[in-house]
Amino acid sequence: MPLVSFEQDEQRGLAFVLAAVFWLGLVTGIVFQILIGNRRSNDINHTDTRGIALLRFFRNKPAIVSDISLFVGVITLTLSFFINAYLQWLTTAGIFISVFSLEMHGVFNGRNYDYLRETRKRF
Repeated sequence: MPLVSFEQDEQRGLAFVLAAVFWLGLVTGIVFQILIGNRRSNDINHTDTRGIALLRFFRNKPAIVSDISLFVGVITLTLSFFINAYLQWLTTAGIFISVFSLEMHGVFNGRNYDYLRETRKRF
């Protein structure tokens, strides 16, 4: 279901741009998670919360939105597979909502987000 292709000459430039944006965003996100995690573990004033982010739900307002979106995305994706007439836009929307919401669920229910909210209140 790609929106652009490397095989067609007129779409090749856009395909490279989309690939570069994806990988740049992925690497940047990982680097920031590592930096925040190191700062959190070195902070003596921080009390670390326990639990796995994938199993924690509805911890704050952004987490509530991402968790509800995750359930909606999974339901949409499931429905798109069971509809007899294959609707590519419904499947694409379901995949996008599910993956993005799962990522946001991990971020907003995670320890690093709790740490950032806690340190913001201290300063």
